[in-house]
Amino acid sequence: MINIKKLGIVAGNGDLPISIIKECKNKEIEPFIVSIDGFADKNKYSNLNHISITFGGVGKAISFFKKNDVKYIVLAGGVKKPHLKTIRPDLKGFFLLLKLLKCKFFGDDSILQTVILFLEKQGLQVIPVDKILTDVKIPCGIAGKIDMPSKDYKDDVALGTKVLKQISDLDIGQSVVVQNGIVLGIECIEGTEKLIERCSKLKYTSGRKPILVKIKKIRQTRKADLPTIGCDTIKQVKYAGFAGIAIDHENCLVINRDDTIKLANENNIFIMGIKI
Repeated sequence: MINIKKLGIVAGNGDLPISIIKECKNKEIEPFIVSIDGFADKNKYSNLNHISITFGGVGKAISFFKKNDVKYIVLAGGVKKPHLKTIRPDLKGFFLLLKLLKCKFFGDDSILQTVILFLEKQGLQVIPVDKILTDVKIPCGIAGKIDMPSKDYKDDVALGTKVLKQISDLDIGQSVVVQNGIVLGIECIEGTEKLIERCSKLKYTSGRKPILVKIKKIRQTRKADLPTIGCDTIKQVKYAGFAGIAIDHENCLVINRDDTIKLANENNIFIMGIKI
């Protein structure tokens, strides 16, 4: 177990950074937050050790962490890839950008691996979110009180898992929507919320309801961008008319797990942990 007294948090959007800050308080870890403009709401961190940066402000972030003797950091929250022409990097950001431009493929995995390696060469150790949050996992099987409406849903889970494994090397996405043995949609750059919204308009009105399947890409680092669900996901799949969600139980994070499972129970949505 790593003995952490200070933790750097590079914050994007969503509830994950806030959950980490709450856990830091429980574990007597002092958080230092770098919020990314255009993604994180910096007002949430105004009473904490905090700075905000533009997408290219890498040097500013590194200086902030080093000034405060922060050695361990987590990358938490959603961030969409900007167009390269819109980035205005500082000096270290410029050197990182040069490395990114050398990536053979400009997918999420390539970018994250390059960013993490760059940060670690600056003396910062990037650690997985679940090294801090210990209550974000579910076991294999059904979590909560809602079971699959029928055994046939297992076939849709198996198909969704197979599809995601097959496209894993292409670095496309972590989620797929399946209904009645048919793939309705695969997550691309739009993210899970837009995938669910898109598939809600494509779903069949008879037979099994759609399900969302979400797993970590096979060669994806565990240090960033692990698949995540939470209360918002439950609300989205309920509104879209889905029956449930199947997730990679070892690598998918369930933010505010107890509240998320409770909300799923209340809305007759199943959550299933699957082993990949």
